[in-house]
Amino acid sequence: MKKTARPSSRISSTTKSAATKSVGSDKSKISSFSSACYKILSQVPRGKVTTYRLIAKALGSRAVRAVGTAMAKNPFAPRIPCHRVVRSDGSVGEYNGGAEKKQLMLRREGIQINNGKVSDLSDVLFAPKPSKKAPKTRRAPTSKSR
Repeated sequence: MKKTARPSSRISSTTKSAATKSVGSDKSKISSFSSACYKILSQVPRGKVTTYRLIAKALGSRAVRAVGTAMAKNPFAPRIPCHRVVRSDGSVGEYNGGAEKKQLMLRREGIQINNGKVSDLSDVLFAPKPSKKAPKTRRAPTSKSR
């Protein structure tokens, strides 16, 4: 018997538990790193934004690009609000539905945007709390000369 995905109204009521569920009828898995990113992201309240760098820092990682990849693959959007993640310089950046849609969603939450950048970033910036148990990330080997 093939199981089907639950209707969106029956998906877990909290975004934190949504980050740990399998997605779609193929039950594709979400990496532990992505799941940890989504859990951190679920802390960001409406009307605030965070950065890819701050999410990585909250995870105890320097893998800023990996955070970006996790946001791009977020199967729970907008429930887990990846549209609230911007670049460190305040640039809105990309979004699966397009940068225009991301800007529209942010504006609806009260974020002011001018020329593709969040106005007064420091006023709306949210620094997520560090994760208690960060996923293990692979580090590239470093070469040390003696």
